[in-house]
Amino acid sequence: IRANNITDPILKPVVTQFADAVDANPGLPKPRMELGMTYEGAGLNDLAELTYDQYIRLFPKRVIGWYRHAVVSNHQGKVKQAISSLEQAAQLAPSTMDSPHWQLALWYIDVGDIEKAKKQIDIAHGKKPNSIQLQIAKARLAMEEKKFDLAISILENQSLIAKVPDGYVYQLL
Repeated sequence: IRANNITDPILKPVVTQFADAVDANPGLPKPRMELGMTYEGAGLNDLAELTYDQYIRLFPKRVIGWYRHAVVSNHQGKVKQAISSLEQAAQLAPSTMDSPHWQLALWYIDVGDIEKAKKQIDIAHGKKPNSIQLQIAKARLAMEEKKFDLAISILENQSLIAKVPDGYVYQLL
């Protein structure tokens, strides 16, 4: 997938280099992922989505393809597609990878599917019980369920406040 409309003098050669690497090695996952992530980082989400579509067709057992596809879909407002891709990533995730699960929990909360959010939080908790992202998901769930004291107790944890930059925890409070 090539972008013919890039005019940025710094971005254009970078994208060209990654696209050339994909053309030279179409069966390798890394160049295709690098191209997709470059498009994504540049805000070229349509091109990133197309590149990730190719990636998940070619490498359907790799979590990263489904995860990046989900993130880009979500950036484009395609929430159902994002959740579907992330569900696939969660199914493929190894026993130590919690990220698809807490991310799914947050998106399920956003769409009001609290029971699915709880299940994903439980899975993430079983994998990495103290991750920052999981604590935030737990606090968001508590707020959604109007358990504000619980949310505050989670969010006022000093280790959480110290690790999360830019006052995000305080924004939730």
